[in-house]
Order: sequence, then C-alpha cells, then structure tokens
Amino acid sequence: MEGVEDASALEITQEEKVRYERTTAISDRHASLLELIRDGDLSSKLLAEKLGVSEPTVNRDIEFLRSRGYEINAVRVDSKWAYRIGDAMVVREQSASSNREGAR
Repeated sequence: MEGVEDASALEITQEEKVRYERTTAISDRHASLLELIRDGDLSSKLLAEKLGVSEPTVNRDIEFLRSRGYEINAVRVDSKWAYRIGDAMVVREQSASSNREGAR
C-alpha cells in the first residue's frame, strides 16, 4: 500500500502544470526575443507582431532580460527606434560559443 501513497505524492496538480507551462512559454519567448534582436534592428512594435504579444509585454521582457545582464540598447535607425544587443554582449556570446565548441 505504501507504493500507492508514494505515487500519489508524485502527481502534479493542474495548477503546478499550468504554472510550469506558463514559465516555459515565457522562457521560450525570451529566447525568441533575443534571437530576433540579434538578427536585426526591430522596433518594439515589430517584435510584438513577430512574437504575437503586446508592445508592453515586449518592453517588460526587455527590462527583464536587461536585469539578467543582457545588454540590450535602443538605437535610432533611420526614423525609428530599434533594439540591438550591445557590442560587449555579442563578444561574450561569441566567446562562450567558441568555448562550447572547443569542449566537444
């Protein structure tokens, strides 16, 4: 009978499952946002459209990523504002990528 009790203790509640899925979705969106910023000069409006979220969500995500050490700068491109990854961040990412490849 102990096995049955132990198995029920391992069951995930619906609330925990929803929380996990939401956290995973946000993490995936942050990764997609970083990739889009790296790939080109996009405004918060275009980033929001590509990610399927609102501009305030993009702005909150960028602030969150900045708080985690990502150097994301707003720059003037032609007549609009766009986001770019800072030069120091690009160098660190390239270095980290090289280190991972060298470890293989």
